[in-house]
Amino acid sequence: MIAFEISSMDDASLVIEDNGRLGEHREELNRLIAVDCTMLTETHLELIAPFHHKTAERLGAQPTNYLYAIAELLQPYWDNTRASILFPTQGLEIFARVNGPVEVRAIRGKYLTIPATAEAYGVRATTIPGLKFIPFANGTRALVRQSVTMVPGKRPGTLKKQIVNDPIFWLKESVVLPEDQTLLPYPDQYADTAAAATTEYIIEQSNQMFDEFLPKSLGGTK
Repeated sequence: MIAFEISSMDDASLVIEDNGRLGEHREELNRLIAVDCTMLTETHLELIAPFHHKTAERLGAQPTNYLYAIAELLQPYWDNTRASILFPTQGLEIFARVNGPVEVRAIRGKYLTIPATAEAYGVRATTIPGLKFIPFANGTRALVRQSVTMVPGKRPGTLKKQIVNDPIFWLKESVVLPEDQTLLPYPDQYADTAAAATTEYIIEQSNQMFDEFLPKSLGGTK
């Protein structure tokens, strides 16, 4: 797991610290903010997930539902200085797109494998046997499934073998993922959620102080 800093949450924390004068010991407040903002993010991902299957739809493939999976793995994190959300490591490049285009480069090998068919969508190239690397004349590279067909030869009544290369994965050294601000709630939504959590915290603290110092004869619990 890695911490994916959400700027709006940091901004909200600064506003609370500057204007609320809540002191240095704010771990409980940060817990409320982190938990509520995590729940906000989970709900958002579940709502937008059905609309982020363009590649699967284009290929006629079964969606992987990766946004649903990531939503289930989100975890709130807090300490005395900050509130944040922990995202699974596979989500980092996806959600970085909120701040602008993201270039993804091959790390484990020379190429990224881009699915060219429904069969290839959501699986690793190593799980599909018999693929062959082919550099096409136009510079495109691919992992293909080769087949041999018989076609008419030059002389009447003759046949010849023809090799057919069906691309299963396109190979690229890097791709640029476009900006997509809809992948996460907007900053104002995080700020509003943090503000609501802060209001809840202040009310709880005020009630505790009221019960602690109000004399029993006036209805206090102490």
